Amino acid sequence: MNAPRTVKALQGLGFTEKTKKVSAQSKQGNPYKDRTISLDDFNCCIIYAVQNKKKAAIALNRAFAKLALIDFFRDAFGEQPLQQGYFCAFLEMMKFFQELEVHAQYIVPDINPETDKYIVPDISIGQRFNRWLRSEDDGPKQARLEILGSDEPIDFRPQRLNRDRKTHQEIRIPAGNHNREIVRYNHVYPEVSHGSNNVQLVNSYPDKYLPIFKYYLSKIWIPECCHGYISQRDPDGWAFAVNNLLQMPSTARIGLSKTLVGALIPSLPEAS
Repeated sequence: MNAPRTVKALQGLGFTEKTKKVSAQSKQGNPYKDRTISLDDFNCCIIYAVQNKKKAAIALNRAFAKLALIDFFRDAFGEQPLQQGYFCAFLEMMKFFQELEVHAQYIVPDINPETDKYIVPDISIGQRFNRWLRSEDDGPKQARLEILGSDEPIDFRPQRLNRDRKTHQEIRIPAGNHNREIVRYNHVYPEVSHGSNNVQLVNSYPDKYLPIFKYYLSKIWIPECCHGYISQRDPDGWAFAVNNLLQMPSTARIGLSKTLVGALIPSLPEAS
């Protein structure tokens, strides 16, 4: 790389080279101080890298543009946002995918263009979580007792109709005991995977259930479901991600032990 030429090109985009002091905290909880560039200068770096056709920068630029456009249209057309005090399973899942980008250099695509299969779990993660919450098995009961203070099942299911197998009559089943706690809001999914129907009403849950969702994500879905789910939908991309994670030095893996990616690594098949 020609450093002077690079700096000159960045300056042409408005890069100032100014830095400012910031305070942060290490993964071990130790406070430290550092210096960082401004958001405007960071944006200049992204633009420069995009102009040079760097794939990571192009993906990052698209992600930032998508978030900005979502916020713009939400403000312009009054789409109902996620209320304060509630969380969305899909958005919590995205934190795990962000970790995959950083540690496995794998950007989870919304949809596989070759198979047309959805890759990013949307409704499926919520459905699995709900089934687990109302399960009477020992594992879910113990988790509910330790995290929520009661092992009673949590049932968010709405009122529904079932057809009796003998009489073929429809039977109305009342909503679950906890259904009233759910607040629905308009979630904007990627248009590439959901088309023009990408704004959909989805469930959000009170924050009091966030600790048990995080437990479910790190202890159940990621180690038991993630590898099989993504490998079936994006075999080549996922093989690349798995290889990157398995090639990590053992010290790096230990450093990730308390992260969501760290919960994934033991479930991966070792390279033969």
